[in-house]
Amino acid sequence: MNRGQTEQWSDWRWQFSNRIKGLDALSEFLQLTYSEKEIYRDVIALYRYAVTPYYLSLIDRSDPNDPIRKQCIPDPREIRFSLPGSEEDPLAERAHMPVPGLIHRYPDRVLAMVTGTCAAYCRHCNRKRTWINSEAGSTSDALYRMVDYVAGSPNVREVIVSGGDPLTMPLRLLDKFLEAFREIPHVEVLRIGTRIPVVLPMRITDDLCQMLAKYRPLWINTHFNHPREITPESTEACERLLKVGIPLSNQTVLLKGVNDSLEVIRDLCLAL
Repeated sequence: MNRGQTEQWSDWRWQFSNRIKGLDALSEFLQLTYSEKEIYRDVIALYRYAVTPYYLSLIDRSDPNDPIRKQCIPDPREIRFSLPGSEEDPLAERAHMPVPGLIHRYPDRVLAMVTGTCAAYCRHCNRKRTWINSEAGSTSDALYRMVDYVAGSPNVREVIVSGGDPLTMPLRLLDKFLEAFREIPHVEVLRIGTRIPVVLPMRITDDLCQMLAKYRPLWINTHFNHPREITPESTEACERLLKVGIPLSNQTVLLKGVNDSLEVIRDLCLAL
């Protein structure tokens, strides 16, 4: 790459706006025949997909069973197989949703789903049923309904901010949202669940880190599933968060053909 291309590649806004999505881009990547293209059309009509150029570049294109590919490239089996009730509400979240987007399943913590947007859509996502909705964040009114509920629930000491991916939100809106929770006296802990360090590490900018640091104690829960996702870029992203005093933890999903072996999980844990 020349200097201009390198700067462009390192710009998270360029990465986000140039995500690979749509049938034509998918067909070109997979070299689909006409009949195969029709099958994939049905898949992405039900479960949208998008993947950043950065994350796509981690795929070994010569390997049809590449573990990165399995996580981000649609597969016809997504619509050929389902468990009873899985299309509706497999985790019974609606029964614990006092206001839209806020899950209060356990007495002392809530989960706030603040956006439906991700930088890359994991094919193993347990909320794929929500992908029929538009790729958009919650409105300010919806976010503050969540804040009002937590303010009126003194048993809640922890707020987990999730989505979609909260770090795709406009910085100012996320700032105000976290500030509103931090002003509630009984909220002791804020936690953000994000895959951004894995799929869009250049989004972890100094501005973002400084904003997040205002709301400590705050934890970031990342989502690395395979050791090949730990790159110089993702390492730098995590290091930036650590340097402003934000502890990191990791959530790994056990995935068939991706990390379901002792060797891969061992290497992942040691690398983390």
